[in-house]
Amino acid sequence: MNIVSTQGLTIDSAELREKAQHLFDELRTLTADESGVTREAFAKGEQVALDLLSAYARAHGLKCTTGGAGSLIVSLPNDDLTTPGLIVGSHADSVPQGGNFDGGAGLIAGLLCLIRLAIEGRSGGVPAGV
Repeated sequence: MNIVSTQGLTIDSAELREKAQHLFDELRTLTADESGVTREAFAKGEQVALDLLSAYARAHGLKCTTGGAGSLIVSLPNDDLTTPGLIVGSHADSVPQGGNFDGGAGLIAGLLCLIRLAIEGRSGGVPAGV
């Protein structure tokens, strides 16, 4: 299914799957250890994951800020974070050898949702129909 924005940009489900696969592959490559994938909290692995997601978000025109507790907040470009909105995400760390999807699945799903909303030309706040 193609998603067409008011600006004439399109993205389809196959392209979103490719983006997800690319992110999961990069995340695994950057945080693999000798027996799996580990992203220790408040350490290099977690920061690498956050840096990867932040760079990918910015490359797709999204805005990245840091919350009061040090959390990465990714939002639509025009969202000033003052109106009600939806929060989607997860933790960037993992249990030892927790695997690539431990935390990563929620982070990547939320990021891809924002990329789609940005392509559709949405602004901030709660999407229509929610």
